Amino acid sequence: MNIFYDIVSIFVGILFVLFGIFQIKKQSILFSVLVFIQSVGFLVAGIGGFFLPKAYEYITILAMLAFCITMGITLLLLYKKTDKEKTTSHKKTLDKSNKKE
Repeated sequence: MNIFYDIVSIFVGILFVLFGIFQIKKQSILFSVLVFIQSVGFLVAGIGGFFLPKAYEYITILAMLAFCITMGITLLLLYKKTDKEKTTSHKKTLDKSNKKE
């Protein structure tokens, strides 16, 4: 019954592993380590959900919620845009403001 959440948790964990790999050179080591820890948590929650008894199926959903909240906090506090990303986002904002005039 809870197979959907287990599969989604595994999928999100794999995506965060890939995100962490691509961010190793761009971001700080602390950010990459936290992303890897949380991605392993997603993977463990997803794989472990297949072995939990029916009475404890809700644990996967609660674990996913906790990891999503901590990942959001990590992204808000530690993720920094590179100079190239900043200039393109500023150009888009300036282009929009010039078109309104």
